[in-house]
Amino acid sequence: MKFSELVERDESYSESLRDDAINLLIAAHAQGVRTIEPQQLIKSLKSLGHTLDIQTLIDLLQGHPLLQKITPQEIVVSTGDEYYVDADKKKEDQSKIKKMAKKQIDKEIK
Repeated sequence: MKFSELVERDESYSESLRDDAINLLIAAHAQGVRTIEPQQLIKSLKSLGHTLDIQTLIDLLQGHPLLQKITPQEIVVSTGDEYYVDADKKKEDQSKIKKMAKKQIDKEIK
């Protein structure tokens, strides 16, 4: 087997592993789970046929926008609220959204 084929195969496996991990995290988040133990995620990934350790998982998912934080002790899934640094800006945006939704509802009722 050529070196380029090995590298290609490894990249494909990494993408598959990352996709499976993200899918499991999204499913957990949809059920209201915000913090997950890495060992729990690794156990679920192993049941899907993947073999990995904590450091591999951290390297694979580090910097993904779905995650707020990933350490050997915990994985914290982002809620999206972290993007608001300024509380006034958050309130302003929420107010705009409410006004736009009300306009749309009024428009559809007519």
